[in-house]
Amino acid sequence: MDLSQLETEINKMKADTLSMYGNKIDMTREYIKKEKRLINRKEKILFKINSKLDGKVKRKKKKILKKLQEKLQKDIQNHKDQYQKLQKLENKFIDEYKEQREALGLYDHSFVDKYFDKNSQSQQ
Repeated sequence: MDLSQLETEINKMKADTLSMYGNKIDMTREYIKKEKRLINRKEKILFKINSKLDGKVKRKKKKILKKLQEKLQKDIQNHKDQYQKLQKLENKFIDEYKEQREALGLYDHSFVDKYFDKNSQSQQ
């Protein structure tokens, strides 16, 4: 094994490591998108239930709708908490990605910041 082959193997390992961290970030972003869509869908359902409760509703149906309303409010809050956790996890993975780049001698993170900032804006 000569020096050029060894250098090629090292560069491949470096690229694989950065790719692994990039995949973690992408996966987290997908989960964030799914969580956001789920929150929006449940909020729309809650809005419809609230509008039905404002109108004339019989006592039995009103009781059922109130229980459903409470359940949805708890569920929405749980998903919002999960959404916040996922955002923190994404930021942690981005920081780890930058640390790995620094370990490989890549200190300019302007590309990384622009890329992930652009993607996070397109999410919203």
